[in-house]
Amino acid sequence: MNSKDNISFWFSQLEDDCHPRPSLREDITADIVIVGAGFTGLWTAYYLKQLKPDLNIAIVEARIAGYGASGRNGGWLMGMVEDLEGQVAHLPLEQRRLVFKEVHGLIDEVERVTQKEGIDCDLARGGAIYAAARFAEQIPWAKEYLKSRLDAGHDERDFRWLNAAETREQINVQDVYGAVFCQPIAAIQPAKLARGLANTVAKLGVRLFEQSPAMLHSNTTGASLIRTEYGSIRADICVLATEGFGFGDNTLTPYIIPLQSKIIATEPLSDTQWQSIGFQSRQTLCDFSRLQTYVQRSADGRLVFGARGVYEYGGKPFADRVLPETDSGFQLCEHLMHEFFPALRKTTVEHRWAGTFGMARKFSPHAVYDQASNLATAGGYGGEGVGASNLFGRTLAELLLGHSSIRTEMPWVYTDALSSSLKRWEPEPIRWLSYALVSKVFALEEKVYCNAHATPWKKNILSKTANAIGRLL
Repeated sequence: MNSKDNISFWFSQLEDDCHPRPSLREDITADIVIVGAGFTGLWTAYYLKQLKPDLNIAIVEARIAGYGASGRNGGWLMGMVEDLEGQVAHLPLEQRRLVFKEVHGLIDEVERVTQKEGIDCDLARGGAIYAAARFAEQIPWAKEYLKSRLDAGHDERDFRWLNAAETREQINVQDVYGAVFCQPIAAIQPAKLARGLANTVAKLGVRLFEQSPAMLHSNTTGASLIRTEYGSIRADICVLATEGFGFGDNTLTPYIIPLQSKIIATEPLSDTQWQSIGFQSRQTLCDFSRLQTYVQRSADGRLVFGARGVYEYGGKPFADRVLPETDSGFQLCEHLMHEFFPALRKTTVEHRWAGTFGMARKFSPHAVYDQASNLATAGGYGGEGVGASNLFGRTLAELLLGHSSIRTEMPWVYTDALSSSLKRWEPEPIRWLSYALVSKVFALEEKVYCNAHATPWKKNILSKTANAIGRLL
């Protein structure tokens, strides 16, 4: 297995040596078995133990807790859910606002749990700057984003407009025209959170087996059997919590595809550099480009910069690959970082890593508990899983134990079989060809928009093409 320094910058910061817990080497039974010790699996186990402390819970993890997306992301704890406004559009205004309050409140909940359990994850509630920057076409996109949030029923305290001067006071992005300030977003150190949760659930009595890849999942007569190389777990209920790392498991592969994000972290910046570019409250930052940037200031003073997910043919995650510095995704991150902050052109990039996240066919996440087969899963977070996994872990725990709450009534909760609850992705090569087309159009659009000499008709055609492709998907 890779050393922790090769997993991500976040793992390299851990005081924990990340020595694996014992693997599963016998046949055992449990009330509930969870496959995957990332955020979804760990939060589900945590809340199950809060609701019913005597539950016999076992978790099997292919590598070590937090090794997958949970320890490789950009460190945004978002009080949001992908396609949130679309999923609740059919509800009356007051009900929509209750849903928004519950989703935004997940940051409060994570802060409560980490304080209670003594998990130091460098959580900073600075909000996020969604900037219209680099090219003027981002201005209407930003204002439409804000309008759609307010029209849906969000509070202006959570989403509000900043003019260019107000934006620069918080983060001094090059060529900024204004921004949407999003309150329900925090910065965290995700590997610290994942490892802290793993230690916490172990103390609560959850049996956590690491370096134990689940080789087979079968379900007969209402019971699940999970096999690993040297042992097995028979349980009443099985939770598949692999999200984007479910590649190869025919149960989830039709519904979730793994996308790969690339992220870099600089050397620690000086106080003078930080005074120049901002981030004094550890705000997070992105812009309205389709390249999907995400930026934060780490607790030790580095700029962490990620951009755009990549889909490779066949969808296999970047689990054990150490990518070269010349990888196009890392080069894109550096290019965009220099466009955002020209003063950092001579700054050394000390860390580069890749992370895998899961995308559902409807581009919206799900929590499923099929009571007929006692199989449950959650995922499809679309890059927002650091926060959404807490909400969905609580939701799964309540569903599995038959509890009712506002969470179990959410529109992304399903209680039928996966095949009838979720939409399938198209088979290869349609998946890859679709991604390749989208990627080419978005990259060309970016290039043209950033070209001061590009003609308006070219921009208009590209924009219409990109929007049409987005609607088709």
